[in-house]
Amino acid sequence: MSDPRIALVVVINEPQGDQYYGGAVAGPVFSEIMKGALQILNVAPDENQFQQ
Repeated sequence: MSDPRIALVVVINEPQGDQYYGGAVAGPVFSEIMKGALQILNVAPDENQFQQ
């Protein structure tokens, strides 16, 4: 992160169903909230962050 502006934690107590790990349960929630927050704040993605 070159200049972090926000932080987000998603906690889901007692998830239901076969999928109960963080990536499967909290990951999609995190993604939707963060996507909206970054759009509202007009934060562009870091270029080349995942390229090696």
